[in-house]
This record gives sequence, C-alpha cells and structure tokens, in this order.
Amino acid sequence: MDVARLKHLVAVVDTGSIRRAAELADCSSAAMSKSIKMLERETELQLIRPDGRGIRATEAGERLAARARRVLDEMEQLEAGVRLDSRDETVLRMASSEPFTTYFLGELAANEFAGQPITIIGTIPGQTEQAVVEGTADIGLTYAPVATIGIEHRLVGPVPMVVFVGRASGLERRSIRALPFVVPARMAVGATVRNRNADGWPDAQTRTVAYEVNALESALELCRRGLGATYAPTFVARLHNEQVTERHQLVEHPLSHKLDLQPPKLYVVHRVNGENEAVVHKVITATMRILGG
Repeated sequence: MDVARLKHLVAVVDTGSIRRAAELADCSSAAMSKSIKMLERETELQLIRPDGRGIRATEAGERLAARARRVLDEMEQLEAGVRLDSRDETVLRMASSEPFTTYFLGELAANEFAGQPITIIGTIPGQTEQAVVEGTADIGLTYAPVATIGIEHRLVGPVPMVVFVGRASGLERRSIRALPFVVPARMAVGATVRNRNADGWPDAQTRTVAYEVNALESALELCRRGLGATYAPTFVARLHNEQVTERHQLVEHPLSHKLDLQPPKLYVVHRVNGENEAVVHKVITATMRILGG
C-alpha cells in the first residue's frame, strides 16, 4: 500500500475537502482525486462520498484513515530515530506531548541547557516511555505515566491547570458547561492511563467540544480570537501572555476554581541504568522553576 496515498487519505478525511487536502499536499485536486480513487481500487472499499458541495469520509474511510495515522506516526518516529542516531551525541533528545513541546522548550534552551542542541520528539501521552525505552529519546516528560520495563518515572510534582479564555472574548460570562472547548485531537493511550483526554481533563467531567486540534498553538489562536476555551497549565498562559498584546492575552475563567479538578502530576521519564542522572536532575530543576513561575 502506497504511503503517499495513505497520507492523501488522512489529509482528505481531516479537511473534508479534496481541494484543501491537495493544497496541503502541494499537488493538484485532480492528482489528489486520482490518488484516492487508486487507493479505493487497491482496498476495494469506498473511502469517500459526495456530501453537498464537498465530500465526506465513509465509515471504511474513517477506519482506514485512523489506522493510517498510526502507521504514519510510527514511520515518522522511525525516521526521526534514524536521523537522531546519526547526530552528535551531545544533542539532548526529549520526548514529550503538548503543552511541553511549545512553550517549555524555549525556557529550557534559554536557561538550564543554554548552548546545548535540543531535539523535541512529539509523542502522544502514554507513548513517551516507548520512545525512551527504544532509544529514540534520552528522556521524556509525561503526566500520563505507563508502567514500562526498563523505565523509571521521577515525580516532579502537580501541574497547576485551569480553564482559560481570551481576555476580550466575553466567554468568561458563560458557564463552564456552555464553553466551546478546544481539545487535543488525539487521545492518551496505554493500559494504565487513567484519563484518556490528552490535555489531562478528567474523563468523568463533561464539557462541550467545539474544536479538535493537534497543536497547542492552534488552540491558543482560537482562544485569542474569542472562539474557544482551553484547559491548560498556568505556566503556558503566563509565557503566552508575555508575548502578546493585552487584548490577546488569556485569562482564567472565573468559575474554573469551582470545578475541583485534580491537577495531573508531571513525571520525568528515563531509563533505569542511571546514565542520564545529571540530565534528569537538570530537567527536574528546570521543570520545577517553569511550573512555579
């Protein structure tokens, strides 16, 4: 099965449009349509169907796209591992999911690891341990720890998190239940993960999901425009607000503290052989400083 066709299918399913998927893939709409048709012939499945002026994925298309995402993620991690293996050993390879791949890296690079090359490997919560145990990452950060042979979890502490909205959005006047939340598109994985929501929102707490995104910055952009709310660590809002005008800053929803949500705990993930003890200590120090503000 051709990898390019799988990528095209995922793009079409994610965008709901042949034209927009073609733009993302930097090809013509005709080429995108041909690619999907060839994949349909190859699988003997109808993957998309007309829907008004656009298209819609069939159930078979949704299932194949979901499997394709997993395969493409694994291939990307494999390729990243090959690239990293060929690089200088002084590079710090850190596996983590959002929000630590966005605002955390700049703080880390500017202070505790100033002058040292750093590679951030994006992982889904619950998969950070696998990246470390396989050697594609030296160390990891997670608040969805999964028991893994050869891996130790070093507790850093709780991650203060609240519901944020845009300062000029007017959303602070709505109830929490009425807020249009922006949430991670992918769920946490792993048998021992208690909360499936990748942002740490408890499974037992209901909320209205208006947008699903893969990047934290996309969530923050929706919040800046007053279109949604997000559940995020307080350090993210603090660092974000330092970089934008007052009008575009994030503010805590006034009812956020009444939710009585237990903050997730952050762990540093590393191999049990102790070879990275100095790095582990530096990462813990940096993390405690960033979380504490």
